[in-house]
Amino acid sequence: MADSGDVQTEKIASSGDVVLLVGKQIKVKLIVSTTVLTDTSKVFAALLGPMFREGQGLASSPQPKEIALPDDDPAAMSDLCHLLHNKPIFGMIQKDAMAASARILAFAVVCDKYTCAEALLLQAKAILHEWQMDCEGPTMTSTFRITVASYLLGHKAVFKSPTEALALKATRSLRVFHKSINNCRLTFTITIQEKMAQAQDKITVGLPRLGMPTCEHHPGRGWGSHSVNYDQAYLDALCTAFRVPCWPPQFGVEDRQFTIFKAIRVIEKVEGIDLSSGTCICTFAIDEVLAVDIKDLAQELNDICDGLCLWCVREGKTDLASKCTDTEHSQRP
Repeated sequence: MADSGDVQTEKIASSGDVVLLVGKQIKVKLIVSTTVLTDTSKVFAALLGPMFREGQGLASSPQPKEIALPDDDPAAMSDLCHLLHNKPIFGMIQKDAMAASARILAFAVVCDKYTCAEALLLQAKAILHEWQMDCEGPTMTSTFRITVASYLLGHKAVFKSPTEALALKATRSLRVFHKSINNCRLTFTITIQEKMAQAQDKITVGLPRLGMPTCEHHPGRGWGSHSVNYDQAYLDALCTAFRVPCWPPQFGVEDRQFTIFKAIRVIEKVEGIDLSSGTCICTFAIDEVLAVDIKDLAQELNDICDGLCLWCVREGKTDLASKCTDTEHSQRP
């Protein structure tokens, strides 16, 4: 790499015939091969062709022609061009999940912009898998970045994993993350938020209902009124298990960091709960909530928060919350 004033030069192709001047404030010159770019990218094929000003005169120019790309990220374009030219890149994956996810997302953005995802499918998979294996303590921000990156790069396995992690572990609205990333697709953000809401409702309403059987009798109302048998002992046991003063627990409170993931761990440890007496005379209807019923609810929560299918999202399926049953999607790479 050579420096020229405030501009750094990287000679990626030894016989490069075009120079990409990338960036605004911080600029970098990338000496690359027109053949490589046009063979791997439809966008570059059009940009460097005779129909665009940038591509006119390339063949007859005695010196590599300079093309300005002020709107692109210099480091990301350097990573992209190195990989397109089969050159190694270093430092993409770091122990710092935030730094690594930022670089991967920036790379994914330019890869998507210049339609290079298919040409770099294997390299992108290796990068995303390495992030999953090596990065320590991923935050919700870094997880959201990897979700968007895996969407742009077309990696269905990695996309499924962070979408599940977001539904299970996010402590606040995903709109906060969505606003911070320009290339985020709002469709899957809404679906994950819906999954979170459904799981929270299952915990706050569905869990107490295990100890609140509906009966058909209530004093003064006669048969057929369908009242609810509230049992204070059961609610007290739930509050003790969740370590909250009253039911329901509050999700989305930053200082408590109470998540669906933590709720599932609590529910899985709860044993059978004896009931005392409820508000209805039909207390004989149930005297214990079995541990197996409580654990079944934990499995329902895991099913609700299951990760999304990349291809369902990309194809604009209306029901993204349901499990994908399309065999064609499961066979895609």
